[in-house]
Amino acid sequence: MLRHIWYLSSDLSPLSFYDDAVSVETKREMVSALLHEDGEEDPLKRGVLTSKLIRDDLDQSSFVTKQSHFFFKALKLSVDVLLQNDPATWSNNAVYCRDQAVVRELRVVNDVAERGVKLITEYANIITTTEKEKQDLLLVVAQHRKDNPHM
Repeated sequence: MLRHIWYLSSDLSPLSFYDDAVSVETKREMVSALLHEDGEEDPLKRGVLTSKLIRDDLDQSSFVTKQSHFFFKALKLSVDVLLQNDPATWSNNAVYCRDQAVVRELRVVNDVAERGVKLITEYANIITTTEKEKQDLLLVVAQHRKDNPHM
């Protein structure tokens, strides 16, 4: 499960502001969190399963913090539209609609996973000559990751 919680961060949670399936009330809570919730200055590189992540009452607002402002800066989106208007009126705002179109055009790519697959493939092809050697190498790598989970 830990490998699938990377997106639960203050950096990516603002994507929910532009999701029509998210309720207006949740968006109001997200705006409040954006203004008032302190986040971590140096977030973890790998996900850590905490009691916060396994509570039943979590929603998108649980992951929005003041550090979420970076999302808007990085994509050059207007955070002012969200802060100065009620979420019920956002869909009537031209700037919000433009920003929503930008977010919808984002392509999801797991660069880390793709680079990892490419790296292991190239490495395995260089140092192994048989399928058994490749499988043994993968077992060693898996054991190393298990023994050193924070690397």
